[in-house]
Amino acid sequence: PKADALLLSDYDKGVLDDAVCAAAIAAAGGKPVLADPKGPGWKKYAGATVLKPNWREAAEFLASVPQASPPAGSPDDSDAEQAAHRIRRTLGVQNVLVTRNARGASLACADGSSLSFPARAATVQDEAGAGDVVAAVTCLALAAGASVPVAAWLGNVAGGAKVAKFGTLTVSVYEILEALGESFPRSERKLLTRAPDGGDATVAAL
Repeated sequence: PKADALLLSDYDKGVLDDAVCAAAIAAAGGKPVLADPKGPGWKKYAGATVLKPNWREAAEFLASVPQASPPAGSPDDSDAEQAAHRIRRTLGVQNVLVTRNARGASLACADGSSLSFPARAATVQDEAGAGDVVAAVTCLALAAGASVPVAAWLGNVAGGAKVAKFGTLTVSVYEILEALGESFPRSERKLLTRAPDGGDATVAAL
């Protein structure tokens, strides 16, 4: 009840089965729910606010759906947006955000509109963990009251900051702001203020 949003981070290990996902989405009671899918059986995410597969996962899912095959090869923005809408309509989720590594991300919105965001990283060191960062930051932005397009845009910015680093690492608020053109002295980046009680958005993660 104290959470402002719910993140279903599925690693296909058996915890997030159909019953758990359905119960979690119902318990959210209309609060934002972001699902980062893995494995087969995506119908368990029905009702989620945002589904966030990568392009490979999206293509594999569409290949399993009759008359919904994805385009062959590397998709352009239009291809990815159309594929995201097919997933959205097939599963009954509100919005679908497809991450595409060096090609950025594409969003299919509940109102039928589409958006694509270019990749933000100037250099790519390591893509491992970038999808987790996109999911976490997008969900946190939704928890703070951002619209889905703004949250997805910010998640894409954070993902670009992640791939510029080697290893499965977190991304700080300073790194996100620097990806947007801000600059900070090294001393300021090492200082953290105590968060005010009750003032920050919170995400429940499963």
